[in-house]
Amino acid sequence: MIIRRHRGVSIPEVLIVTIMLFVIAASLMPFFVDAEGDEDQQIARHHLQKLRAVLDRYRLDHLGRFPKKLNDLRWPSDIDGRISEAADADEIYPIPPYLRSLPANMASLAPFGQRNRVRQVDSDPPRSAEITPGNVGGWLYNPETGGVWIDHEQYDRY
Repeated sequence: MIIRRHRGVSIPEVLIVTIMLFVIAASLMPFFVDAEGDEDQQIARHHLQKLRAVLDRYRLDHLGRFPKKLNDLRWPSDIDGRISEAADADEIYPIPPYLRSLPANMASLAPFGQRNRVRQVDSDPPRSAEITPGNVGGWLYNPETGGVWIDHEQYDRY
């Protein structure tokens, strides 16, 4: 009895393996294509949670009041909420800034420098008329309730 040893791989075997790899890659491609958008949404959610936590801390430090503007979180303040943009205001304004800068809304389609803009709204939650069309907004803020939202047509997903 003669035993043949199989040396190498035949062309049909290579083709079958190649086709199988292409099928697997094609079936996984949508997950990788959508991953970039999902990552931006996750970052936007994280920034929104950060803003809400900072607003809660501000409210506790300022006798239950929220800042008049979201940008006020970037400056030292006194217990009544008066702010100072002066660098040497530590003696007069005992409460240090809460943020160095406002985080960007990564779910926005606006140019990067405009993703941290803030628009004040009167309702809680915001009405559709208060949302910037085209998903090019930054943040929506209600100073009466301390509510903050992503300025996005689907803000309720966040």
